Amino acid sequence: MGAEQIVSKAAKQKSIEFTVLTEVRMKRLSWLFNHSEKKKIIALAIVLSLLAALLRQCVTYYLGEAVDAAGKSYFSTTVVYLGYLSIGILILMALDYLSLYFYGSFTNHNLYHFRSRTVESAIQFTLKEKAKYSTGELINRLNSDLQILEKFFRTTIGDTSYKVFSGLFAAVFGFIINY
Repeated sequence: MGAEQIVSKAAKQKSIEFTVLTEVRMKRLSWLFNHSEKKKIIALAIVLSLLAALLRQCVTYYLGEAVDAAGKSYFSTTVVYLGYLSIGILILMALDYLSLYFYGSFTNHNLYHFRSRTVESAIQFTLKEKAKYSTGELINRLNSDLQILEKFFRTTIGDTSYKVFSGLFAAVFGFIINY
């Protein structure tokens, strides 16, 4: 067997391992969502993110209108647009706060249950199974895995949904304005 075949075989094996690992992670993640008792909270948080993304486009529109009216010296129209802009910003702040609150509530609830299940499982290890790990190694692995989940829930879900909605609405809004 040549060097190229060995490298190709190793790359193929690594690709298969990565695919299997990704599938396992996705199954575990879907398990977490399926066993969550707070599905309504995450749905509400996503809806609030959707509304915030839509409102952000409206705020941007009124900002542009206020600048245009000010440039044309329409004082009363500028004040009206600035009023709309202020109201929109206040509502946007409330929506952002509520969305983050509900994402945090969902995250805290799921992490609490995940930690308790993990600790219950670790307690049930036999002495022989516990002897396989050095002092603190098991706890360190549990903490690092939970930190990864916490980061995913706290930042990735909320940020990703908000950015996708904002991008979608920006594209639709840009299309409407230009055509």
